[in-house]
Amino acid sequence: MLLTCVIFLAILISVLLRFNVWRRNIRGVPILMYHMVSDDIAGTKLPKLRVSPKRFRAQMAYLKDRGYHSITIKEWLDYRHGKGVCPSKPIIITFDDGYRNFYTSAWPILESHDFKAVVFLVTKYIGGVNLWDLEKGEPEEPLLNAEEIKDLALSGVEFGSHSHTHQDLTQLPLSAVESDVRASRSVLGGALGNEIIAFSYPYGKENEKIRWAVREAGFQAACVIHHGDNDEAVDPFQLKRIIIKRNDNLLDFKIKLKKGKSRI
Repeated sequence: MLLTCVIFLAILISVLLRFNVWRRNIRGVPILMYHMVSDDIAGTKLPKLRVSPKRFRAQMAYLKDRGYHSITIKEWLDYRHGKGVCPSKPIIITFDDGYRNFYTSAWPILESHDFKAVVFLVTKYIGGVNLWDLEKGEPEEPLLNAEEIKDLALSGVEFGSHSHTHQDLTQLPLSAVESDVRASRSVLGGALGNEIIAFSYPYGKENEKIRWAVREAGFQAACVIHHGDNDEAVDPFQLKRIIIKRNDNLLDFKIKLKKGKSRI
């Protein structure tokens, strides 16, 4: 009898932990964070950042079926300031780095579900490759070029900055940080001919000085890489995101939408 109770308790605890029942639901607008949508994991030490097209398609179909409406960060800011009416189930779908497979793999899926997206670009390397990753042993990946960026922008994609050089900004002198973020906003604004308002901190590294530099450069919001609440009280320069990984199945995805995390 005692053994049965122990086994039952162990199963119950594992279920509670697996489904994150103990964790409260996140509040406000969920912001999803992706990097690549690709089946190619050859040579990478970070396969978790490469969500398969099959799983991405299933995730977007789930959002559509559940009545989610994707919005941009600009729209979120407008709603926050009382401009327009926010959808009942808003969600923001973001991509860091600006890999070309967003254009070839992710965007067709998003577009088929009438979803928008926010893509954060490393502006120095537009049309090039991910040089910041090569020294870490990651394979070379092509990035979006200027023509593709303009085409996507006309289709409803919002572009933001992921810095100019993809360095850890917390390791740079403040003057270098200011120069980097200003350059990124200037380059991207010049390429698109519109105001660039959103920023994503490289590697998610930020502090009070970095946030100040980003704000002073003219950005109106910025994203971090950890989960949390994006409610009325959130600092717009610390927007929380839910990281979606390659091994997340649809159950993980559903839990993350509610709890921010799917596993301990």
